[in-house]
Amino acid sequence: MLAKQNRKQRFIKKHYYQDLAQRFSRTESSFEYRMQNISYVFAEMGRTYISGLLPAKNIGTATAEKIEKLINQAKGTVYQGIAAYEANIRSVAHAKTTQKPEGTTEPDKHYSTHEKFARDPRVKAWVLNNANGVCECCDAATPFTLSPPSKTHYPSYRSGIRHSSCYASAFLRLLH
Repeated sequence: MLAKQNRKQRFIKKHYYQDLAQRFSRTESSFEYRMQNISYVFAEMGRTYISGLLPAKNIGTATAEKIEKLINQAKGTVYQGIAAYEANIRSVAHAKTTQKPEGTTEPDKHYSTHEKFARDPRVKAWVLNNANGVCECCDAATPFTLSPPSKTHYPSYRSGIRHSSCYASAFLRLLH
């Protein structure tokens, strides 16, 4: 739906809910609410969400964490816990405790590692050459150049050249 919205294509959310409800034996409204949970996480992550699907107001920390992890997994990005942290703040603030917290002089440290795939410069060169100055998302003429460098999209190094494409910079945020 978000991709269609960004391409300014019409779609009917209710049709998506009906399809999901039929496939998973749940109500349409349960899927609409789940989409609002996703909107909450997208908003907290600084991403665009589907218009008309305002972020849910009462999303739990565990739900926010689960959705954010799924988004990060799908996008190949590192989980940062942004939405879960904000949902936790809402939960604590809602409790309206009057006692000042002690805090901590030495907060816990969280270490993380991440994988980064080595890109093959021959693949990028091939993709840029074969794009022929046309964005593969909107078919518009786009001056893909080497200076400043044009961005190419590699969903997965393991998938190789088959899934590499050249997109206009306006589409990169949508694709990542």
